[in-house]
Amino acid sequence: LSALLRVSNELVSDADARGGNMSIASIVTEQMARIFAQTEETALLAASNVSGAPASLLNASGLPTSSTGGYTSITAAAVIDWIYSLPRQYRNHPSVAIIVNDSTLGYLRKLGGVGGTSNISNYFWENGYTKGGSGQAPEPDRILGIPVYTSAAISALPTSGTTATKIGIIGASDYCYMGTTGNYELKVLRERYADTNETGYIANMRMDCQLALPTLAFSALTTAAS
Repeated sequence: LSALLRVSNELVSDADARGGNMSIASIVTEQMARIFAQTEETALLAASNVSGAPASLLNASGLPTSSTGGYTSITAAAVIDWIYSLPRQYRNHPSVAIIVNDSTLGYLRKLGGVGGTSNISNYFWENGYTKGGSGQAPEPDRILGIPVYTSAAISALPTSGTTATKIGIIGASDYCYMGTTGNYELKVLRERYADTNETGYIANMRMDCQLALPTLAFSALTTAAS
């Protein structure tokens, strides 16, 4: 991953004069780290592999899939079958989690009970709660006790089409190995753009990611072709 930003020296001077966290270096470092994280997320959870990036986890060789049937008729029963298709030792692992798109999460949240019995839905969905204290993350919502997170990188719930779509992944993240070569670097280029009265900032990082047990510790949720 690499990113280059050119900033006018006038802006650099104005920001640094404010002191504290208003320095250009601190702002650029934070923003480039955010962009790098989003870029990694997009590549690792994409429907198709991104050129020049690690293979998407949803395209891992041998990754099991569980079908919901048609995208307009997903049931709580189908989602429960998907969760229980994951072997117990990974389903009960402390690092297990579900990741879906916001659109899919909204659909799951509105699902009724299994077999028309509305009170069974209490066992399907558990609302998260907000912890006390400023800046603390809320407890995630859960399905059958498993934390549910969202990512815009995963395919949204289809509204049309004729191809099967992977709309979610469940797995024990401790069996997802991520590695970086060297640390995240940020370099300041003070002279390169002197002719335009600018300062350059370039950030670099190398990383890779792979599922250690794709056939056992993970499973994808897939809608059937319409």
